[in-house]
Amino acid sequence: MANVDELFLDLVVRRGLAAPALVQGCRQEHAQAGGSLPRLVTLRAGISEHQARQLYQEAQQQALTPNVNLNQSGQGYAADLAGYVSDTSFGTNPGGPPMVGAPITGGPAPAPSSGYGNPGSGSGSGSGSSVTPWAGQQSSFGRSSGFAGQPGQQSTITPAGLKAGMQFNRYRLEEELGRGAMGIVWRARQLDLERDVALKMLLQGTLATEELRRRFVNEAKAVARLVHPNVVTIHDVGEQDGILFFTMDFVDGPSLSQLLKREKVDLARALQIASGIAEGLDHAHGQGIIHRDLKPANVLIDKRGTPRITDFGIAKDTTRQSSTIAGQVLGTPGYMSPEQADGAKTIDARTDVYAVGAILFRSLTGRPPFTGDGAYDVINQVLSEPPPKPRSFDSSIPSEVEDLIVECLAKDPSKRPGSAAELAKRLRKLHRRHEPPMSSALHPQARSFSTQTAVIAGVGVLLLGLGLGLGIHGWKSLQRANALAEQREKERQEAEAAAREAERQKVRKQALERLSEARALAERDPAAARAILSEVVTGIPEDTGARLLYARLLRETKDHEGALAQADAAVLSAPEQIDPLFERGLCLFGLQRESEAEEVASQLEAKGEQGERAAAELRCEGALLRGEVPVAVVHLDQAVRAAPEDPRLRLRMTRLLVQAGRYTSAVEEARHAIRLNPDSAEPLALRAQARFEIGDYPKALADAKEALAKDSGHAEARRVLQAAQAKLPREQPGPGPGPGPGPGPGPGPGPGPGPGPGPTATGGRQPHDDQHRALRACLAALQRGDVERAKQALRMQLQEVPLRCPSGLMLRHQCFLRLGDIRNAIQDLYTLLRVQGPTPELMKSLGATHTRVKNGQQILEQLIAKQPQQAAFQFALGEFFLTKKAYDQALAAYTKALSVDPDYVEAYHERCHIRHKKRELEKALEDADACISRKVTPHFLMMRGDVLADLGRSDEARKSYEQVLSSPNEREKRAAQAKLEMLKSQ
Repeated sequence: MANVDELFLDLVVRRGLAAPALVQGCRQEHAQAGGSLPRLVTLRAGISEHQARQLYQEAQQQALTPNVNLNQSGQGYAADLAGYVSDTSFGTNPGGPPMVGAPITGGPAPAPSSGYGNPGSGSGSGSGSSVTPWAGQQSSFGRSSGFAGQPGQQSTITPAGLKAGMQFNRYRLEEELGRGAMGIVWRARQLDLERDVALKMLLQGTLATEELRRRFVNEAKAVARLVHPNVVTIHDVGEQDGILFFTMDFVDGPSLSQLLKREKVDLARALQIASGIAEGLDHAHGQGIIHRDLKPANVLIDKRGTPRITDFGIAKDTTRQSSTIAGQVLGTPGYMSPEQADGAKTIDARTDVYAVGAILFRSLTGRPPFTGDGAYDVINQVLSEPPPKPRSFDSSIPSEVEDLIVECLAKDPSKRPGSAAELAKRLRKLHRRHEPPMSSALHPQARSFSTQTAVIAGVGVLLLGLGLGLGIHGWKSLQRANALAEQREKERQEAEAAAREAERQKVRKQALERLSEARALAERDPAAARAILSEVVTGIPEDTGARLLYARLLRETKDHEGALAQADAAVLSAPEQIDPLFERGLCLFGLQRESEAEEVASQLEAKGEQGERAAAELRCEGALLRGEVPVAVVHLDQAVRAAPEDPRLRLRMTRLLVQAGRYTSAVEEARHAIRLNPDSAEPLALRAQARFEIGDYPKALADAKEALAKDSGHAEARRVLQAAQAKLPREQPGPGPGPGPGPGPGPGPGPGPGPGPGPTATGGRQPHDDQHRALRACLAALQRGDVERAKQALRMQLQEVPLRCPSGLMLRHQCFLRLGDIRNAIQDLYTLLRVQGPTPELMKSLGATHTRVKNGQQILEQLIAKQPQQAAFQFALGEFFLTKKAYDQALAAYTKALSVDPDYVEAYHERCHIRHKKRELEKALEDADACISRKVTPHFLMMRGDVLADLGRSDEARKSYEQVLSSPNEREKRAAQAKLEMLKSQ
């Protein structure tokens, strides 16, 4: 049985929880002081007790499995993901899977494939097992048809459960090529284009962590930028039923690891392969990609003998902000550079140069530069010992080749070749020098020629002339044969190129047809449009418009990473255009990568007047994402000044001014927006909203009616219409202030009819724009911690006319609350209560604010006594008790609210949570059903499913969760899928 402590330490390093150097230091300390080595590493690395226990239990489990043993040749580690068969031992051949922090799969490792794409090889699915035949319905180009036997339905099958013959997206799975702890690779048939591809999918499927999903997506993004003969090309990226996948070239040939195990390559062949790898790396480095896990298993050899680099799963993208933390170890020990082994964060292209040297060492000597009994032993050698000389293993290796290998393996990166391009140049030069001469290749028996005795010397002289004549004749024949072979090879290449071009044109034609369909669906069915576009951008990758549309649709679903990949591709294909850069900036702001987004804005400004306007809009969007509406207004104003007759900008400015609470300015801006957008209801609806907020109800009513005449379904216009109609009957009789009672001296006045109208039927009220600005300045100062400036801004507002608009009152309430002035904070809520009446949101605020005062319960109960028929007041009391964790009293308050208003959905919702918490499950289920009968939402369905699961009614819970899977919200769908997986495991 394997040593549990060693397995524990192996897991700690593999998960990136401790650098090998730290573990080695702990070993030395343990050797002197004794005690528990795992305990010492746990303390020194700062690993939590809970996590350490989990890791130790996992190590114990592995120790009980016969083929999980650090000293066995590769039995304890999963096959590599994209090399399909890897050098997996840490003994004689330490080239195991990359240390990426993912769990090591337990149990027997799957039978390795005999090569990337060798049909008929043993696969992880197991030969002789029952295989479900493909019964899926073939989809149209780009339309997913689900898994086998379930066309078009949501599937709950996991990647690990897939079998040959099944349909996955628009691919038929033919043969499993390999699987590891993180992913599975299949040889698959692309049904619409009738070609074989390698399809890689994330093993955990819908249960994958965000970190694993991020790494998988990053690999796809990295490879998507690379188009080179020595790099495996990516074709398609997508997600099917929550399972991320991408497809690549299917290389019908072995990995370099398999080739080296099968045969010994000669010097010229080894140099040729190494130079090809270096050339592919040079291209990747030029695109900002550092591989970081280059080894023989990650180099595939195609039928023409060309090396193809694959598996960019832990690649570093130098064009993006790195998420690798200092001390985290990524790579494979046998081919890992010293800076990687030490957990350094400053990794550059010379790390890959080291790996090429290690691969060439392995090709010529039959072993990696460093070997040992375990990962730590190997890493310790990489860090501290000089690389061995290749000639000490094989004296036939030329000294100049040895010198280059040793130079590549230098501990100090500055002493290695400076770039992959330089290394490739030197390798090509060595290859030309050591390529065997043609005559030797043609007549190898000449090398064994020797004179046997002096007697036949004369015969040799006679034959020399004949041999020379034959040699000349043979040379000419060889020249003719070579010319014929070159001509045939040229014709073959031209035919292949023509076939590829014909196929490309066919794909392009299909993609263009589908692009038109996607554009038509973009607004009314974004999900269908996204599904089509995911394939369109594969068929016509140079179509910038398709990529930008796809990026926008992805961004609207909060998939900023996916959107950024499309925007980056659009920028690469059209670097001179403004729209791709603008979309890239939006994605970066969405990912909160502010500095990179600001760099994009600067790049836009350098593109002239139109670029400056785009930069202003981009900064506006960034400010909105940060919640800085006033700042957004300033940026957008710059764009409007640059293009005052732009209808879209004028409408955007009107909307933003309303959002900022600058209603008078919004009314003025709407005048331009209405003029420039004469057929649109939107600017009229916005002006109606602004006029309502400043109290000009008659004009608000007129604008709302005009907006509805243009668009009878405009929700905001209808809301303003109803609100203005409710105000006018009470306020039209008199132009002056109404007699409604004021708030009174205490914090708990009853709601009266409220103040009368400020405006008359022909005039507007005094604007509150300045007051809103002062209140927002107060909140901004409080966010910065500048209390004095906040108080000064609030004093400026209090010197103005009394606030009566709802948004201003809520702003001032927040200011008072943050300053600790609870009395005035409550006072503004009561004023707001009289202005707009009770709403669930307002009553929640009222209940929450009263928790800050000792007599909050008494005040709320006095309020209820004055208005016993207001369910919202009872609800506010329930919120008060809930925040105090007085669950029984909160339950009673919600029940009273429901006795007043049986359709108060929020009260059912809160009561359900309390009853669930108190384990009153049957009653909680009644409340969940009451919520759903009034309003079906994913949240209510999840709540009902949770209650049913706790009641042990798994089938009903499953149905409730499955209903959530149709939600457009990806987060809700993943949560429901996780719940379904939990039910399945119970």
